Amino acid sequence: MNEITRKEFLRRFALISAGSLLITGCPEYGAGPVPAYGVTPPEVEDDEPDETGNLIIRNNSDERLVLYADNRRLKIMPAYSSKRHWGGFVVDVPKASENEVKLILHVLDMVIWDLDNPYTRGHKEWTVDLPATSATSDALLWIVRSQNETLESQCGTLVFSNQLNENITVHIYINGRNGAKLTWLEGLQDRIIGIERGSYFLFFRYLNEDGELGWIDKQTVNGSEQPIYVILDDENDTISVNIPKWEQTA
Repeated sequence: MNEITRKEFLRRFALISAGSLLITGCPEYGAGPVPAYGVTPPEVEDDEPDETGNLIIRNNSDERLVLYADNRRLKIMPAYSSKRHWGGFVVDVPKASENEVKLILHVLDMVIWDLDNPYTRGHKEWTVDLPATSATSDALLWIVRSQNETLESQCGTLVFSNQLNENITVHIYINGRNGAKLTWLEGLQDRIIGIERGSYFLFFRYLNEDGELGWIDKQTVNGSEQPIYVILDDENDTISVNIPKWEQTA
């Protein structure tokens, strides 16, 4: 084959190959026509939350998320689910043993082509020992913040204990009195929360039936007042926090 013939052959082969992709579709996305402007993803609807469950997810991001437990797909949930479902999106995660469960949240758009076999890194991941019961009162709370707040994917565990404030409700905020509210505890109650690893300043607002009592956001360390803060990382993946006792002042 001379030089001119070889060039003509390669040119025709390239044209045929490009035409085949447009007709049959790109193998990465499955068969079907591929519009010139891109691939149209399939349409999927959000799932409904369970009536009761051992996990509550508060999605404060603008992403639709897909929940997997030990590589099994469970739920597709809407963006800002905490607004659509007051208090959070309830899921009854199956638990067959006493072992911890690896929970993964994927962004729907990243796994929509093969929902049951996600091939990307999880958007958020939390390994935790879920309650064996489906009583929502015992459910763990998983808070997902927006990407404007954090890009961290690994999540740790905060265990809040309110055993010193009977008949007092405590609202817990992070990084300021006007910051995000994590949760609240009524009376002698404990709560387990999953949240992205990082550093958090804690602010506690105390209320009773008559109204607000006040705030505590400082602790005494070696004789001086210091902010109350926690750092979730590889070495401190689970941190227990005893909520300070409210002392009535004159």
